[in-house]
Amino acid sequence: NALHKDSVRALQFCKTNPNNIVSVGKRKGVFTSTIEGKKLEVRRVDDPANCMLFMDENRFCVGDDAGGITVFDLRQKDKLFKIEEHHEYVSDMCLHKDGKSLVAVSGDGTLAVYNMKQKGKLVAMSDPNEDEFLCCEIMKNCSKVFCGSVSGVLNIFSWGDFGDLNDRLPGIKESTNSIVKLSENTLLTGGEDGIIRVCGVFPNKIKGILSEHISSQTAKPETIERLSLSKDGEILASCAHDSTVKLWTLNEAYRLDRGEESRCAKRTREENFFAGMDI
Repeated sequence: NALHKDSVRALQFCKTNPNNIVSVGKRKGVFTSTIEGKKLEVRRVDDPANCMLFMDENRFCVGDDAGGITVFDLRQKDKLFKIEEHHEYVSDMCLHKDGKSLVAVSGDGTLAVYNMKQKGKLVAMSDPNEDEFLCCEIMKNCSKVFCGSVSGVLNIFSWGDFGDLNDRLPGIKESTNSIVKLSENTLLTGGEDGIIRVCGVFPNKIKGILSEHISSQTAKPETIERLSLSKDGEILASCAHDSTVKLWTLNEAYRLDRGEESRCAKRTREENFFAGMDI
């Protein structure tokens, strides 16, 4: 069943009921539905939604194209409150382990931290950067925040010092659209070139290549829009512009995380040692 009449931009499973999902999209609808597609409830945001994040079992926030962040609770239909600090689209959000500090990044090149226990009170906002921020992840036991960008560079902020970034991890030549934490010292990146990379944190370096999201029709790499790690940390999913989701095993990534030498020093398309399964 087609709940959305236009593109779906983000979805997450409900923590209280794993058979239900919340999805957001271009048409401003926030749908709660079953995994079979049965509509359960509809909420609305003021502008096209771009990303979403569950903060606990019931509360979730939706970032939109106009820079707003709307907070909802599954137990009630109306919004709890809305944050309006960014000047362009909110591209990604992540939550500190304290459960109250929400990190959001935006196409206006800023990173902001909000206190969600004080109705989204702005705690800190970085100076605008020339680069658009596309994704974010809290690393190194919550002492660092990594932000992927249109240029591909990973921009690094120290927690509590958000005025300006204090380090960078270069080496990725095209946009970094998604990053996920593998461990406190290692993250995975995906972006425009279709390559899934394993990156180390302090020392900041690209440790190796996990694989490539290659179209089965064109045999060419496809732009990765989103990476997602399974709850047990054993499987990585990538979705790309070829309209497929591929699943990857992570043995090689964990080997690199432990500092061991890669078993595949030179990666080619034909060496599909991670047999990505299409969905």
